[in-house]
Parts: sequence; structure tokens; C-alpha cells
Amino acid sequence: MCEVTREEFEALKRVVYQLEQENEQQQATIDQLEQRDKQKQAVIEKQAKQIKQGQQERKQQAEQIKQLQSELDQQAEHHQQEIDEQAEQIEQLESELSDATDHSGKERAELAGRVSEIEQTLEDTDLSDQTPTPEGANTGIQQDELTPIEQLARSDDIDEVTDSQSVKRAVSIFRNLTDWGSKTPKGFVLKPADNPLRLLEADQDESLAWKQYYRAAEALERLSHGSVTFFDSDRHGKMICLHEQSEAFERVVNGSLSASSVGATS
Repeated sequence: MCEVTREEFEALKRVVYQLEQENEQQQATIDQLEQRDKQKQAVIEKQAKQIKQGQQERKQQAEQIKQLQSELDQQAEHHQQEIDEQAEQIEQLESELSDATDHSGKERAELAGRVSEIEQTLEDTDLSDQTPTPEGANTGIQQDELTPIEQLARSDDIDEVTDSQSVKRAVSIFRNLTDWGSKTPKGFVLKPADNPLRLLEADQDESLAWKQYYRAAEALERLSHGSVTFFDSDRHGKMICLHEQSEAFERVVNGSLSASSVGATS
């Protein structure tokens, strides 16, 4: 057995120490690498967790979008049903309005026909035969000289002459025009400020709407052959005027519309 010298032993000792040092360095490097690996693994796990969480959020958002879309579809369907129902209602109302318009047109045509019949009857009938003129009261006014409204105003019972309510009201306005209205340079004028609707209601003992008064005023204008006009004034509103230049004005003012004042035909 060979002996190791002290020098060789010291050299061998240094080599062992150096190897231990290198081993410690390598172990430290391994520990660092393992630490880095753990950190990377933690980052990966964190990112994976975030990705998973993002996927869950997107899934929830997709479900919310799907739910909102379903609600929007339901609302759209509900609105469409409402629109369809409103369209049906509009169509029905238009149909009813058309029927009402046709009915109103027929009523106006019937009224015009009745008024025309009245005018014709009054022109063809000598009412002076029914109400004889007292002797000495003949003023020379003949029946055919009077306008239809004047002839109607002479009737003792207007109900026996016409069934038209508008014509009856027109006669009432004509008979009371000088009392209800006011004298102007143009003639006698009846303004809304004179409260003609209430006066007509009181005279006819009935409750009326303005549109009924207007129809009566229109009938009065038509039956007066221009002696009375119904027009819209910018200042006073809808007015009735018995024109001073008309022949009917003189007869109304002079009170020559009574049955006894109209001369009998020869």
C-alpha cells in the first residue's frame, strides 16, 4: 500500500472542497430555477384562472344577451299586436266615420228636399185664402212677393207646415231678429255676444248645441233668398244680418208680416 504524502493529501482536500463549492453553486442555481419555475407556474395558474373567469363572464353575458333578445322579441311582438289592434280600430273608426258622413249627407239631402218642398208648397198655395184679410187692412203685399221664410213666419202653427227642426228654429230667429239683435248701418245684426243660443232655447223651450243653432241660421239664409245672410266675422264671430237694402227688411221693420197684412190675390 502506497502512502499519500501530505502534499498530495492537501491537494486532494482542495479538490474536494472545490467540488463541494461547485456543487453548492449548482444547487443554488437549481433552487433559483425551481423558484422561477414556481413563479411561472403561479403566473400560468393565475392567467388560467383569469381565462376561466373571463369565459364564465362571457357565458353569463351571452345568457344575458339571449334573455334581453328574448324580452325584446316579446316586446316587439306585443307592440306589433298593439299596432295591429290600433290599425283595426282606425279602420273601424274610418268605416264608422264614412257611414256617419254618408248618413249626414243623406240627412242634409233630405232636409234640402223638405225645404224645397216647403218652398214649392208655399209658392203654390195661397195662404191668404186660409186666413182672410180683414176689410180695409190690405196693404197691397201679395203672397208671391214674400220670401219663403216670410211665408213660414206668417203661419199660425209652424208644425203644420214643416217637420224640419232647423226650419222651425230658423223661423223663430227670423221672427225675433229685430228684438234679439241690434240695428246697424247694414241692418239688424245678431252676434254671438247677444247670446242667441240661449234666446233660441228659451223661445223654443229646448236645449240646443251651437251646431244646431248654426244649421238653423243656414236654413234662415237659404229661405230668405239673400235678405238674411249668415257669415263669419273676424271681430264678432258668426253673425246673422237682415240687410237694410232688402225688401224683407222693410216688411219686418214695418210689421207687415202678419197674415192680415198680406193682401189677398185678386
